[in-house]
Amino acid sequence: MTAFDRAWCLLKDEEPDEWADVPDENKGGTCYKDAFLSVLSNPEHKLAHAVVSGTGPLEGRQYDHAFRVSEIELPAPQEHIDRFGPQMIQMVHDPNWGDGDGVPLALYAWKGRFDPNTIQYYTHQEMMEQYEKHGHVGPWGDGE
Repeated sequence: MTAFDRAWCLLKDEEPDEWADVPDENKGGTCYKDAFLSVLSNPEHKLAHAVVSGTGPLEGRQYDHAFRVSEIELPAPQEHIDRFGPQMIQMVHDPNWGDGDGVPLALYAWKGRFDPNTIQYYTHQEMMEQYEKHGHVGPWGDGE
């Protein structure tokens, strides 16, 4: 089923056939809204959209997902920083995981079974441009 077909089912308030056996509590997530609002509150972070694979009741199903990503500098001795520069790591902030300090992107991608190289990132400004263009918080589609 294409993204358009899924969206059309949502507009008609119907359930896509491929989701018929998914428990109701695992439907209708708010990740796009939550991630969008989170980046509004943390404009130095980036909005991230990815296609992830579910676990538990969503085992093996791929679906669009949104979350917030920040970068932090790893502690290192000054001589290491002088020689190699600061070492940065991306941290994912997802309300479903608790929105505290976040988890490393590599762990998040492993748990969500997706390639972190496939993430579509949006700066605060790009996010706002996409919102103005489309009139909703996402997903917006690649290359739009």
